[in-house]
Amino acid sequence: MSSEELRFAQHLASNDRKTRDKTLVRLRKWIHLRSQKETDEFNKDGMIKLWKGLFYSMWMADKPLIQEELADSISSLIHAFSKPSQIYVFVGCFFKIMGEKHDHIDKFRIDKFLMLTRRFFRESLKYLKNRDWQHKHVQKYLETLRESVLARRHDASQVALGFKLHFFDIFLEEMARIGEGELPRKRAHNFLEPFYEILAYCNSPMVVEGVRDKIFHELIKLSFGARTEGDSEGEDAEGFFDDEPEVDDEALDSDTGEVAGPVSEDEDEDKLAKRRRSDEGFIADEPVAGDADGASEDDGDLEEQLIREREDAAEVILLPIDFDLSAIKESLMEFLKVPSLKGLNKRTLHNIVKKIIDLENGVNPFAAPEEDSGSDLELDENELRLAAKRLKLLEKKYADEAENFLLPDKEEQEEDDVDDFEIDGGEDDLEELEKPIVGKKRKSRK
Repeated sequence: MSSEELRFAQHLASNDRKTRDKTLVRLRKWIHLRSQKETDEFNKDGMIKLWKGLFYSMWMADKPLIQEELADSISSLIHAFSKPSQIYVFVGCFFKIMGEKHDHIDKFRIDKFLMLTRRFFRESLKYLKNRDWQHKHVQKYLETLRESVLARRHDASQVALGFKLHFFDIFLEEMARIGEGELPRKRAHNFLEPFYEILAYCNSPMVVEGVRDKIFHELIKLSFGARTEGDSEGEDAEGFFDDEPEVDDEALDSDTGEVAGPVSEDEDEDKLAKRRRSDEGFIADEPVAGDADGASEDDGDLEEQLIREREDAAEVILLPIDFDLSAIKESLMEFLKVPSLKGLNKRTLHNIVKKIIDLENGVNPFAAPEEDSGSDLELDENELRLAAKRLKLLEKKYADEAENFLLPDKEEQEEDDVDDFEIDGGEDDLEELEKPIVGKKRKSRK
């Protein structure tokens, strides 16, 4: 390991924010220059040290906007490399470090590291998209993930269970975000290959159920929803708003609320910049009077509000991924032929295949099964209503009987108790029983 990686890691973990920011800028330039050299390659040990420094740099970030900006800056480092082999080493070391450190993050910091994971995964998918989802790049990327977060065997000492489940949560959503409906069907199927192996070979029930629920059940739900919308599209084709033109939110003037005209080329640049900042959720660049960093004492609530506004503004309708369900079914059935499958894995594979078959037959795969009463009688609605009324009358009748039920008198109850009590023997035996019990006196000790 060279001394440069160690020096960068130490400065990235500094307590001083300015030192961390300057080091991150220098790290980007250093990665870009070094990755272009033919003789000087990055090694895995050096990458691990860099990621430890980046991890603690994120650990030190303590404001929502700062955390979001830092997560974007760290994630974009993936584009500073010049060679694909270096990128895959960088990606693999990220998932290795995050998998190992996840269980050691406290509840106050876990959210920002989950955000970092989401944004780093998003940037890695952008890298694949920029290379037109080429098969060799997708396969190399998946091989990298198989070494950590998508390993077929779960080892909690290598990758934490919570980190894996979070990755399953964001997988389809981020693929749909980056794919934008243009991800080829074959490449989409390639992304599911590691999940087939997990379903067939993984020894952890939580991981298997996570893949089943968060990946395969979710994509079946999306396919079922798309087919349902397609069936009802003809009914909604006429529309209810054909008489009124649609007005985009961006066409409304922010001050008057009226429809604004097209932006001319001579429009003031300050106004354009102000509109851009307001669209992105940023406030003005002028610092607020307060502490040395330009933040007031109670700016935490304001930043959190800005984060929520930016998240709301960033919500977009994601186009579904074009998965081939028939190919998914065939792949799952091939894994069912694997010998010595465990019961959990076999049941899970059968469950997914059954739901895909139900979807192909036009049946809701997630509909609750109807309860069978076991009776061959078929009652119409009126008969059911009369039966319910009879049941209510019977309940009222038995309730009245319970209230009118009288307990026997006390004297009668005592006589019955005396009659039932019999003792074997004569009167002498009875007198003997009635004598008081007197214990023998102890001899006093002299």
